[in-house]
Amino acid sequence: MKTRLFSYPSLAALALTLLVSSVYAYSRTGHQAQFSTLSHNVSGTATILDEDTIQINNFNYDGGGPAVYFYLGETNTQEDFVAGLQIGPLLTGTVYTNDTLVIDVPGSNPLDGYNAISVWCEDVDVNFGSGTFGSVVEYEVTFDATWSAQTHTNFPPNPHFSGLIGATHDDGYVMWQSGQLATAGIENMAETGSKSPLNTEINTEILAGTAYSQISGGGISLSPGVVSKTFSAHSAHGTVSLVSMIAPSPDWFVGVAGLELYKDGKWRGEVVVELPPYDAGTDSGVDFTSPNADTNPAESISLITGFPFTGDPPLGTFTFRLICENPPIGDINGDCRVDLLDLVEISYNWLLDCNQNPSAVECQ
Repeated sequence: MKTRLFSYPSLAALALTLLVSSVYAYSRTGHQAQFSTLSHNVSGTATILDEDTIQINNFNYDGGGPAVYFYLGETNTQEDFVAGLQIGPLLTGTVYTNDTLVIDVPGSNPLDGYNAISVWCEDVDVNFGSGTFGSVVEYEVTFDATWSAQTHTNFPPNPHFSGLIGATHDDGYVMWQSGQLATAGIENMAETGSKSPLNTEINTEILAGTAYSQISGGGISLSPGVVSKTFSAHSAHGTVSLVSMIAPSPDWFVGVAGLELYKDGKWRGEVVVELPPYDAGTDSGVDFTSPNADTNPAESISLITGFPFTGDPPLGTFTFRLICENPPIGDINGDCRVDLLDLVEISYNWLLDCNQNPSAVECQ
């Protein structure tokens, strides 16, 4: 009989793996999917309770369509739902209004490999509403406006910023971007400080499944000043776009576009972004109090580098901070949970000793 020898590192790693596996039954417990509203008034949130149970909260569906069931898919795509797994009861003919359903998925580890859920009409292969499972966290954004007569050469009377408006979203939604034309919502925000119709544009994207949450916060009545707002973020919608009008101004604003909060498989703990001024390209005024002068045709959104901001520093910062008031011991990746993703982080640095190897990249 051959005797297999284990080194100390391999035994230790095996022991740690067994320990973590025994304590944490399922790494995706608590992950959620928010249903888009594509047809038949579908909406709601699906939450993974354990390795074979899903709970649907606040579920809405008008009962229409033939042979409608919940379906699991590898990804949130037509192709994967066609080849997906039917779960739960027949939904056709029953009207659901903010109902709760608990679905047992049969089999051994049946949710493994499935990352999305749909209200699916199997007779004609149509998706009535779907979402991708992922972690949900809370962030706080703090707008610190430093714009003042001491920091900027040209400074208007009554300097202020309009209320914060934005969204968490995926790559399928571009709220605004330098080099692109402003939407009607961005135009109205930049010219008047109004949140409408930008709020409607964002809600449309939430219903379509490309955005997860709308951010709507206060403004700064007199700059310099500070305002904060908390919001929810989802790992499948891990970017944020957020804006505020520079006032008074023709069509100038500050903001971030498509900033990644969920990156490389983990939530970023804190991100600070400087805020230079942008021109929405919809008004041709050249000074803070210029009269209205619509730009026709409209020009692309652009960074303002000349008058009246020539040589001036940014107007302030956005600081995005992951909220975790009582982080659990073992939360390596900063998502306020302890799960197998933390084990992966630990394994990368297993037995690393920064006292003996201070020059190692991981110790810097």
